[in-house]
Amino acid sequence: DTFPSLTLVSIGSMFQERFRLFWTQIGGVDGQEIWANQIRTAYSEPHRHYHTNLEELLAFTDQLSACFVDQLRVLGAIFFHDIIYSTRDAYPDNERMSALRWLEFAKQVVGDRAQQRFSAADVAMVYQMILDTKTHKLTTSRTLSLPPSFGQTPVVLTDPQWAAYQADGALFLDMDMAILGSSPERYAAYVGQIEAEFGHMTREAFNRGRAEALRQWRQYDEGSATPGLIPPFFQESPQGPRERRLFLSDRFFATHEAPAHRNIARELETRDRAV
Repeated sequence: DTFPSLTLVSIGSMFQERFRLFWTQIGGVDGQEIWANQIRTAYSEPHRHYHTNLEELLAFTDQLSACFVDQLRVLGAIFFHDIIYSTRDAYPDNERMSALRWLEFAKQVVGDRAQQRFSAADVAMVYQMILDTKTHKLTTSRTLSLPPSFGQTPVVLTDPQWAAYQADGALFLDMDMAILGSSPERYAAYVGQIEAEFGHMTREAFNRGRAEALRQWRQYDEGSATPGLIPPFFQESPQGPRERRLFLSDRFFATHEAPAHRNIARELETRDRAV
């Protein structure tokens, strides 16, 4: 199977159609266009250059539709995972604030769960998947806690729910990281987009911070492993220390892992020469 190429796209008809289907399937009634406009407006903010990529992720869901345990949960995570995004101090925790925005949506739209497609566990799993984008690691606890302000007791996932969260969560996080394993040309365009999003920083400060982030993505971390889900997240390199496995699912690992390490190594070399 092939993956869709990551090209520069705007938020348009694909988003509109997928959100309409998502809304219908979760049993939404009133407010569809209001929420669609809020999501579209957020991802179209002028300070975003790369983090407008809703339709790139939606293209992956078309390719991987047969691989998901529950595609609706994945769609919910896609729509809301970067709904709050800023590179400035005003939003120091984009992922947590985006996850809270999902809960606001769920409370309003999925409030009457007796008549809706989503259960409390579904809502909690999407919330956790959005939080997971901060580290691109899956949580190791099957007890998912929501903020008290949303009136939820902790949700303890059953064995099938836990397996579904791990499988779909891995694919979702891999889709979000797929840009790292794109072609050298697309990766270079992505880097330029990230630089534009941090245009308020000096070149020296950005180079230093970006290099640190790239190294953190690659570093060996025992705590990343999720026993029983997939093979270990790390590879023993004959040239040096072990590196973190970037992609969690075998599917993305096979197609994106090696190109991602080449792209990161190439960018790191450039950043290190610049500082």
